[in-house]
Amino acid sequence: MDEPKRGRHEQRTGTTCPACPHQWAEHDALGRRFCEATRNGGWSRGCICR
Repeated sequence: MDEPKRGRHEQRTGTTCPACPHQWAEHDALGRRFCEATRNGGWSRGCICR
């Protein structure tokens, strides 16, 4: 079986999320998706990990 490819979220380990005040590594899959969409859409909304 092939090794899974690393996504953009794995490159941010140890950094702060661009959309909320939490560390990127603390996000689960849903949190990463939500915060990526928040940043990409230019929205100003809270994080779902609250």
